[in-house]
Amino acid sequence: MYLLKNQYEFSYLCVKGTDKNCNEDKIVYPGDNEALLQKKGLLFILCDGLGGHPHGEVASNLVATELFCEYYDSVTSNCSNLVNEIENINRRLYQSTENKTTYLKMGTTLVALLIKDGRVYIGSVGDSRAYFFKGSLTQLTEDDSLVWGYYKSGIITKDEMLSHKNRNIVTQAIGIQDNINVNCISREFPVESSILICSDGLSDYVCDAEMEMILQQPVSIEHKANLLYQKAILSRSTDDISIILIERKK
Repeated sequence: MYLLKNQYEFSYLCVKGTDKNCNEDKIVYPGDNEALLQKKGLLFILCDGLGGHPHGEVASNLVATELFCEYYDSVTSNCSNLVNEIENINRRLYQSTENKTTYLKMGTTLVALLIKDGRVYIGSVGDSRAYFFKGSLTQLTEDDSLVWGYYKSGIITKDEMLSHKNRNIVTQAIGIQDNINVNCISREFPVESSILICSDGLSDYVCDAEMEMILQQPVSIEHKANLLYQKAILSRSTDDISIILIERKK
């Protein structure tokens, strides 16, 4: 799909895992209102409901859709406003479940990526990821997870995170605690480069080097997204898999 007079092209997948009763991932992407997108930018959101908590699919759907609507309905359109909206949604979700048993402590990861005026602004919470690709692959976000702490401390390598017994333990997520630290990134989005956003159904099973090799292939963006998905399946991913791949054209 093309946006903003063919400046950007994106493709996406959001597929239920083979061992899941329902898809706890949720993705949201911009529509085709060119005037609104010129003014507010392109907002992409990926959420992965926490599997160890009840109603992860409710949390991911609620957070993704509310954040998307609130951003495009707001008067301002900047990164600070987006971060404030993420913090407010987290607080509302946490407080709404704090004294209830039906949706007790439901939570979700979040990557919100805003493209505006040739730059990307990212707010993330949890272990869903955003990567930058221009010939080589670079992870932009930092995981809020136990094994990421091990990796940053030099205890394990990044590839060893994929097989570690604690790889699914997140240290913060939307809706689990009253206050969160939104990880914020801002950088240029040059022409002929790509941004990949994904849930851990991909990144827990496919290493950076394998993703990089796929993105280097001279095929369509839809084909690249599908190749990433197929690689995760071949690597025995049984989790929900969500992928958003965005390219900035010449």
